[in-house]
Amino acid sequence: MNRFRGIPSIGVATLLIVAVLGPSGCGPGNESKVAVPDDSAVVLNQTAPASPTGEDAKEPSSKDAPSRTGPSTLAAHPEGASIIAPSGKAEREGHQAALKEAQGLILSGKAREGLIRLTDAWRNSANEEERASAYSMLHNEVDRHVLSTGASSEFTFDHHVQPGDNLYTLCQKWSDGLRLRVSPGLILRVNGMTDPRRLRVGMTVRVPRDQIRLEVSKARYRLGVFLGEILVREFPVGIGPGDRTPEGEFEIDSRLKNPPWTTPNGVIPYGDPRNILGARWMGFRTAGGRSGLGIHGTTEPDSIGTNRSAGCVRMLNRDVEELFDIVPEGTKVRIQS
Repeated sequence: MNRFRGIPSIGVATLLIVAVLGPSGCGPGNESKVAVPDDSAVVLNQTAPASPTGEDAKEPSSKDAPSRTGPSTLAAHPEGASIIAPSGKAEREGHQAALKEAQGLILSGKAREGLIRLTDAWRNSANEEERASAYSMLHNEVDRHVLSTGASSEFTFDHHVQPGDNLYTLCQKWSDGLRLRVSPGLILRVNGMTDPRRLRVGMTVRVPRDQIRLEVSKARYRLGVFLGEILVREFPVGIGPGDRTPEGEFEIDSRLKNPPWTTPNGVIPYGDPRNILGARWMGFRTAGGRSGLGIHGTTEPDSIGTNRSAGCVRMLNRDVEELFDIVPEGTKVRIQS
Protein backbone atom coordinates (compact mmCIF):
# COMPACT_ATOMS: atom_id res chain seq x y z
CA MET A 1 0.00 0.00 0.00
CA ASN A 2 1.35 3.40 -0.92
CA ARG A 3 2.47 5.20 2.24
CA PHE A 4 1.95 8.56 0.59
CA ARG A 5 -1.71 9.01 -0.06
CA GLY A 6 -2.11 12.64 -1.05
CA ILE A 7 -5.36 14.51 -1.33
CA PRO A 8 -8.69 12.76 -0.90
CA SER A 9 -10.23 13.96 -4.15
CA ILE A 10 -8.15 11.34 -5.92
CA GLY A 11 -8.47 8.68 -3.27
CA VAL A 12 -5.40 9.57 -1.23
CA ALA A 13 -5.26 10.29 2.48
CA THR A 14 -5.50 13.75 3.98
CA LEU A 15 -2.82 15.52 5.91
CA LEU A 16 -3.49 17.80 8.88
CA ILE A 17 -1.03 20.32 10.30
CA VAL A 18 -1.69 22.42 13.33
CA ALA A 19 0.49 25.32 14.25
CA VAL A 20 -0.66 26.92 17.45
CA LEU A 21 0.30 30.08 19.24
CA GLY A 22 -0.23 30.11 23.01
CA PRO A 23 0.17 32.94 25.50
CA SER A 24 3.87 32.19 25.73
CA GLY A 25 3.93 30.46 22.37
CA CYS A 26 2.70 26.98 21.70
CA GLY A 27 6.04 25.51 20.82
CA PRO A 28 8.52 23.37 22.67
CA GLY A 29 9.81 24.24 26.08
CA ASN A 30 13.21 23.06 27.32
CA GLU A 31 14.68 21.27 24.34
CA SER A 32 17.04 18.33 24.52
CA LYS A 33 18.37 15.89 21.97
CA VAL A 34 16.74 12.52 22.41
CA ALA A 35 16.60 9.22 20.60
CA VAL A 36 13.41 7.78 19.19
CA PRO A 37 12.47 4.75 21.25
CA ASP A 38 10.75 2.49 18.74
CA ASP A 39 12.39 0.43 16.02
CA SER A 40 10.27 1.90 13.24
CA ALA A 41 11.54 5.43 13.87
CA VAL A 42 13.50 7.07 11.09
CA VAL A 43 14.32 10.37 12.75
CA LEU A 44 17.81 11.84 12.56
CA ASN A 45 18.97 14.20 15.31
CA GLN A 46 15.45 14.55 16.61
CA THR A 47 15.07 17.58 18.83
CA ALA A 48 12.29 16.78 21.24
CA PRO A 49 10.65 19.39 23.39
CA ALA A 50 10.32 18.28 26.97
CA SER A 51 6.67 19.04 26.41
CA PRO A 52 5.39 21.17 23.55
CA THR A 53 2.84 23.71 24.64
CA GLY A 54 1.03 23.13 21.38
CA GLU A 55 -2.34 24.86 21.29
CA ASP A 56 -3.60 27.44 23.78
CA ALA A 57 -5.18 25.95 26.83
CA LYS A 58 -8.38 27.58 25.66
CA GLU A 59 -8.75 26.89 21.96
CA PRO A 60 -11.02 29.20 19.96
CA SER A 61 -14.37 27.53 19.54
CA SER A 62 -16.31 27.49 16.30
CA LYS A 63 -18.38 30.31 17.77
CA ASP A 64 -15.34 32.43 18.63
CA ALA A 65 -13.59 31.78 15.34
CA PRO A 66 -15.96 31.15 12.44
CA SER A 67 -14.71 28.84 9.73
CA ARG A 68 -13.08 30.31 6.68
CA THR A 69 -14.90 29.72 3.48
CA GLY A 70 -13.11 28.85 0.31
CA PRO A 71 -12.49 26.25 -2.34
CA SER A 72 -11.71 23.46 0.09
CA THR A 73 -13.76 23.56 3.27
CA LEU A 74 -13.52 19.99 4.56
CA ALA A 75 -14.89 20.36 8.04
CA ALA A 76 -16.98 17.34 9.00
CA HIS A 77 -16.03 15.31 5.95
CA PRO A 78 -12.50 15.92 4.68
CA GLU A 79 -13.30 14.00 1.54
CA GLY A 80 -15.93 16.66 1.05
CA ALA A 81 -15.70 19.09 -1.55
CA SER A 82 -14.30 22.08 -3.16
CA ILE A 83 -16.00 24.93 -4.84
CA ILE A 84 -15.31 24.83 -8.55
CA ALA A 85 -15.04 28.24 -10.16
CA PRO A 86 -15.99 28.42 -13.81
CA SER A 87 -13.33 28.80 -16.45
CA GLY A 88 -13.72 29.67 -20.09
CA LYS A 89 -13.18 27.38 -23.03
CA ALA A 90 -9.83 28.95 -23.87
CA GLU A 91 -8.59 28.42 -20.29
CA ARG A 92 -9.72 24.78 -20.30
CA GLU A 93 -8.06 24.12 -23.62
CA GLY A 94 -4.87 25.80 -22.45
CA HIS A 95 -4.85 23.68 -19.30
CA GLN A 96 -5.35 20.46 -21.27
CA ALA A 97 -2.60 21.47 -23.68
CA ALA A 98 -0.22 22.06 -20.78
CA LEU A 99 -0.97 18.61 -19.34
CA LYS A 100 -0.49 16.99 -22.75
CA GLU A 101 2.82 18.77 -23.27
CA ALA A 102 4.06 17.68 -19.82
CA GLN A 103 3.06 14.08 -20.46
CA GLY A 104 4.88 14.16 -23.78
CA LEU A 105 8.07 15.31 -22.09
CA ILE A 106 7.82 12.50 -19.54
CA LEU A 107 7.23 9.87 -22.23
CA SER A 108 10.23 11.16 -24.17
CA GLY A 109 12.52 10.57 -21.18
CA LYS A 110 12.51 14.11 -19.80
CA ALA A 111 10.78 13.26 -16.54
CA ARG A 112 12.12 16.16 -14.49
CA GLU A 113 11.11 18.77 -17.06
CA GLY A 114 7.72 17.13 -17.50
CA LEU A 115 7.01 17.01 -13.76
CA ILE A 116 8.03 20.64 -13.36
CA ARG A 117 5.58 21.53 -16.16
CA LEU A 118 2.87 19.53 -14.40
CA THR A 119 3.62 21.39 -11.16
CA ASP A 120 3.29 24.68 -13.05
CA ALA A 121 -0.04 23.53 -14.49
CA TRP A 122 -1.25 22.63 -11.00
CA ARG A 123 -0.14 25.98 -9.59
CA ASN A 124 -1.67 28.00 -12.45
CA SER A 125 -5.00 26.14 -12.55
CA ALA A 126 -8.07 28.36 -12.91
CA ASN A 127 -10.18 26.30 -10.50
CA GLU A 128 -10.11 23.25 -8.24
CA GLU A 129 -11.31 20.91 -10.98
CA GLU A 130 -8.34 21.77 -13.16
CA ARG A 131 -6.03 21.64 -10.16
CA ALA A 132 -7.27 18.16 -9.28
CA SER A 133 -6.67 16.88 -12.82
CA ALA A 134 -3.10 18.20 -12.77
CA TYR A 135 -2.50 16.75 -9.33
CA SER A 136 -3.87 13.35 -10.35
CA MET A 137 -1.35 13.14 -13.17
CA LEU A 138 1.43 14.45 -10.91
CA HIS A 139 0.62 11.89 -8.23
CA ASN A 140 0.89 8.97 -10.65
CA GLU A 141 4.03 10.18 -12.40
CA VAL A 142 5.79 11.12 -9.14
CA ASP A 143 5.17 7.64 -7.77
CA ARG A 144 6.60 6.12 -10.95
CA HIS A 145 9.64 8.33 -11.46
CA VAL A 146 10.52 9.81 -8.05
CA LEU A 147 9.17 7.94 -5.02
CA SER A 148 9.81 4.34 -6.03
CA THR A 149 12.52 1.76 -6.47
CA GLY A 150 12.42 2.61 -10.17
CA ALA A 151 13.25 6.26 -9.52
CA SER A 152 15.07 7.90 -12.39
CA SER A 153 18.71 8.96 -12.06
CA GLU A 154 17.39 12.45 -12.79
CA PHE A 155 16.07 12.45 -9.24
CA THR A 156 18.43 10.17 -7.30
CA PHE A 157 22.07 9.20 -6.96
CA ASP A 158 23.42 5.83 -5.83
CA HIS A 159 25.26 5.12 -2.60
CA HIS A 160 27.03 1.80 -2.07
CA VAL A 161 26.73 0.77 1.56
CA GLN A 162 30.07 0.49 3.35
CA PRO A 163 30.96 -1.14 6.68
CA GLY A 164 29.74 1.05 9.53
CA ASP A 165 27.05 2.77 7.46
CA ASN A 166 23.53 3.22 8.78
CA LEU A 167 20.77 5.50 7.56
CA TYR A 168 21.15 7.97 10.39
CA THR A 169 24.91 8.49 9.99
CA LEU A 170 24.55 8.61 6.21
CA CYS A 171 21.89 11.32 6.40
CA GLN A 172 24.12 13.31 8.73
CA LYS A 173 27.05 12.82 6.33
CA TRP A 174 25.03 14.05 3.35
CA SER A 175 23.74 17.00 5.36
CA ASP A 176 27.25 18.02 6.45
CA GLY A 177 29.10 17.28 3.23
CA LEU A 178 26.55 17.89 0.48
CA ARG A 179 24.27 20.32 2.28
CA LEU A 180 21.52 17.85 1.42
CA ARG A 181 18.86 17.47 4.11
CA VAL A 182 17.21 14.09 3.67
CA SER A 183 15.40 11.91 6.18
CA PRO A 184 15.98 8.19 6.69
CA GLY A 185 12.23 7.77 6.11
CA LEU A 186 12.47 9.20 2.60
CA ILE A 187 15.42 6.90 1.85
CA LEU A 188 13.33 3.95 3.00
CA ARG A 189 10.40 5.06 0.82
CA VAL A 190 12.46 5.50 -2.34
CA ASN A 191 14.17 2.14 -1.85
CA GLY A 192 11.03 0.16 -1.01
CA MET A 193 12.25 -0.60 2.51
CA THR A 194 10.37 -0.51 5.80
CA ASP A 195 13.09 -1.33 8.32
CA PRO A 196 16.32 0.74 8.50
CA ARG A 197 18.06 -2.22 10.19
CA ARG A 198 17.91 -4.17 6.93
CA LEU A 199 20.67 -2.03 5.41
CA ARG A 200 23.56 -4.34 4.47
CA VAL A 201 27.15 -3.84 3.32
CA GLY A 202 27.29 -4.02 -0.47
CA MET A 203 23.74 -2.81 -1.01
CA THR A 204 23.09 0.10 -3.33
CA VAL A 205 20.59 2.63 -2.06
CA ARG A 206 19.05 5.45 -4.06
CA VAL A 207 19.25 8.91 -2.49
CA PRO A 208 17.03 11.81 -3.61
CA ARG A 209 19.00 14.69 -5.12
CA ASP A 210 16.49 17.32 -4.00
CA GLN A 211 15.26 18.46 -0.60
CA ILE A 212 11.77 18.39 0.85
CA ARG A 213 10.11 21.76 1.44
CA LEU A 214 6.56 22.65 2.47
CA GLU A 215 4.10 25.32 1.36
CA VAL A 216 0.89 26.12 3.23
CA SER A 217 -1.91 27.98 1.42
CA LYS A 218 -4.21 29.57 3.97
CA ALA A 219 -6.80 30.49 1.34
CA ARG A 220 -7.06 26.91 0.08
CA TYR A 221 -6.45 25.13 3.40
CA ARG A 222 -3.77 23.04 1.74
CA LEU A 223 -0.23 21.93 2.48
CA GLY A 224 1.98 21.15 -0.51
CA VAL A 225 4.97 18.84 -0.17
CA PHE A 226 7.67 19.62 -2.72
CA LEU A 227 10.82 17.76 -3.65
CA GLY A 228 12.85 20.54 -5.19
CA GLU A 229 10.57 22.23 -7.73
CA ILE A 230 8.16 19.31 -8.01
CA LEU A 231 4.94 18.88 -6.05
CA VAL A 232 4.87 15.32 -4.73
CA ARG A 233 1.86 15.49 -2.38
CA GLU A 234 -0.85 17.89 -1.29
CA PHE A 235 -2.99 17.63 1.85
CA PRO A 236 -5.84 19.63 3.42
CA VAL A 237 -5.11 21.42 6.69
CA GLY A 238 -6.71 23.50 9.42
CA ILE A 239 -5.40 26.94 10.44
CA GLY A 240 -6.12 29.79 12.85
CA PRO A 241 -8.41 32.79 12.31
CA GLY A 242 -7.09 36.03 10.88
CA ASP A 243 -3.35 36.36 11.36
CA ARG A 244 -3.14 33.78 14.15
CA THR A 245 -1.40 31.56 11.59
CA PRO A 246 1.30 34.01 10.50
CA GLU A 247 2.52 34.21 6.93
CA GLY A 248 6.22 33.95 6.24
CA GLU A 249 9.21 31.61 6.08
CA PHE A 250 9.86 29.09 8.85
CA GLU A 251 12.16 26.16 9.54
CA ILE A 252 11.45 22.92 11.35
CA ASP A 253 13.85 22.54 14.25
CA SER A 254 12.16 20.06 16.59
CA ARG A 255 10.36 16.76 16.05
CA LEU A 256 8.59 14.54 18.53
CA LYS A 257 6.48 11.41 18.49
CA ASN A 258 3.46 11.13 20.78
CA PRO A 259 3.95 14.62 22.26
CA PRO A 260 2.68 15.69 25.67
CA TRP A 261 0.98 19.08 25.73
CA THR A 262 2.04 21.80 28.14
CA THR A 263 -0.78 24.17 29.13
CA PRO A 264 -0.95 26.96 31.75
CA ASN A 265 -2.59 24.35 33.98
CA GLY A 266 0.11 21.72 33.62
CA VAL A 267 1.37 18.99 31.31
CA ILE A 268 -1.18 16.72 29.63
CA PRO A 269 0.41 13.42 28.51
CA TYR A 270 -0.02 11.92 25.07
CA GLY A 271 -3.09 9.71 24.95
CA ASP A 272 -5.06 11.82 27.40
CA PRO A 273 -8.33 12.90 25.72
CA ARG A 274 -7.54 16.50 26.69
CA ASN A 275 -4.28 16.48 24.70
CA ILE A 276 -5.16 17.96 21.31
CA LEU A 277 -1.70 17.68 19.70
CA GLY A 278 -2.30 14.30 18.12
CA ALA A 279 0.41 11.81 17.19
CA ARG A 280 3.31 14.01 16.02
CA TRP A 281 4.87 17.43 16.61
CA MET A 282 7.17 19.34 14.22
CA GLY A 283 8.03 22.71 15.73
CA PHE A 284 9.27 25.81 13.94
CA ARG A 285 12.35 27.78 14.83
CA THR A 286 11.40 31.07 16.46
CA ALA A 287 10.91 33.70 13.77
CA GLY A 288 10.05 37.36 14.07
CA GLY A 289 9.75 37.12 17.83
CA ARG A 290 7.00 34.51 17.61
CA SER A 291 7.61 31.13 19.16
CA GLY A 292 5.59 27.99 19.63
CA LEU A 293 4.42 27.45 16.07
CA GLY A 294 4.47 23.97 14.64
CA ILE A 295 2.87 21.19 12.65
CA HIS A 296 1.08 18.42 14.49
CA GLY A 297 -1.81 16.01 14.47
CA THR A 298 -5.16 16.58 16.10
CA THR A 299 -7.92 14.97 18.11
CA GLU A 300 -10.42 17.18 16.28
CA PRO A 301 -10.51 15.88 12.68
CA ASP A 302 -13.59 17.95 11.89
CA SER A 303 -11.45 21.09 12.21
CA ILE A 304 -9.69 20.33 8.92
CA GLY A 305 -10.62 22.93 6.33
CA THR A 306 -11.53 25.49 8.99
CA ASN A 307 -9.79 28.23 10.98
CA ARG A 308 -10.53 26.82 14.41
CA SER A 309 -6.94 26.40 15.59
CA ALA A 310 -5.20 28.95 17.78
CA GLY A 311 -2.60 29.43 15.05
CA CYS A 312 -0.89 26.12 14.29
CA VAL A 313 -1.38 24.13 11.09
CA ARG A 314 -3.34 20.94 11.75
CA MET A 315 -3.23 17.56 10.09
CA LEU A 316 -5.03 14.27 10.48
CA ASN A 317 -2.96 11.92 12.61
CA ARG A 318 -2.46 9.32 9.89
CA ASP A 319 -1.17 12.02 7.56
CA VAL A 320 1.08 13.81 10.01
CA GLU A 321 2.70 10.44 10.76
CA GLU A 322 3.56 10.05 7.08
CA LEU A 323 4.87 13.59 6.80
CA PHE A 324 6.91 13.19 9.98
CA ASP A 325 8.80 10.26 8.46
CA ILE A 326 9.99 12.16 5.39
CA VAL A 327 10.60 15.63 6.84
CA PRO A 328 14.04 16.17 8.41
CA GLU A 329 15.04 18.96 10.75
CA GLY A 330 15.92 22.06 8.79
CA THR A 331 13.02 21.66 6.36
CA LYS A 332 11.77 25.03 5.10
CA VAL A 333 8.09 25.91 5.50
CA ARG A 334 6.40 28.80 3.69
CA ILE A 335 2.99 29.93 4.92
CA GLN A 336 1.15 32.20 2.50
CA SER A 337 -2.31 33.65 1.97
